[in-house]
Amino acid sequence: DVGENTDILFIYPPTPTPESFGYAGGRVEPLGIGYLASYAKDHGYKSTLTNLWNKPVNQISIENLISEIKPRIVAISSMTENFDNGTRIAQWIKELDNSIIIMFGGPHVTYQDIESLQNHNYIDFILRGEGEYTFIDLINFITIGQPSLDKIFGITYRANGKIQQNPDRYYI
Repeated sequence: DVGENTDILFIYPPTPTPESFGYAGGRVEPLGIGYLASYAKDHGYKSTLTNLWNKPVNQISIENLISEIKPRIVAISSMTENFDNGTRIAQWIKELDNSIIIMFGGPHVTYQDIESLQNHNYIDFILRGEGEYTFIDLINFITIGQPSLDKIFGITYRANGKIQQNPDRYYI
């Protein structure tokens, strides 16, 4: 699914401690963003998923990835452990192409959404909680302008220079 018309690049950032949490060989399968990538595909969006959990990356490798995939949107899923690496990747992407929309989801930003936006101006959107319906609503807003941002439950974003936290979305 690599090519010029990729809509969404899903990234699971690397951990600073690959052997953490007792995972065999430090390997983690990012099921959450796997579900989102599948759900996006079911809704007609072309996506690519990159699991960087135990891979060494640097600014050049991320720039090469972005140049190859050419995404319009980058969705980064993070736990607290790999959040800093995710924000570093987001910053590199924005420095390369500021028009790419960066969204974060996962446990860390679900509970630290406002702080994450306050401290990282290169994050455009935070998706809190279960992301499937929220994600599709947000992608539809980005691509076709509907529904309006204030109608999308489960997101935190900036509007007119202020951080806006919409109500939580009900569990699936």
